[in-house]
Amino acid sequence: MGHTEEAKTANAHALKMFEELVEQFPGVAEYRFQLVETYVMADPWADEPSSLASTEQQLRQAQGLIDQLAVESPDNSDYIQAQVLVQAKLGAAFATTEAGRRGRGVLPSSDRPGRGAAQGLA
Repeated sequence: MGHTEEAKTANAHALKMFEELVEQFPGVAEYRFQLVETYVMADPWADEPSSLASTEQQLRQAQGLIDQLAVESPDNSDYIQAQVLVQAKLGAAFATTEAGRRGRGVLPSSDRPGRGAAQGLA
């Protein structure tokens, strides 16, 4: 726990490096995946609201990247697992907001899960 600032600095450096690589080589899936993994290191439980907004932005960028990677390679289990992790972290970030604590959804109705496959299994 005593190395929090060092970890934040290292993460910021990694983000910059992978963002530059993705910009220079957008067709290299490995760079995009490494960027997703670095974005997912964001802490959705941070206390500062500005940090939470930044975390949400990073997770939304990760979501866009990993969703595209999953479309390109639908059988890649690493991409599927990363999609789940990004969604879980977005949920954790939402839970720390006032709307999340009150239990009110902010997703448009088209993005809300319906009676999906999980209920069909019962």
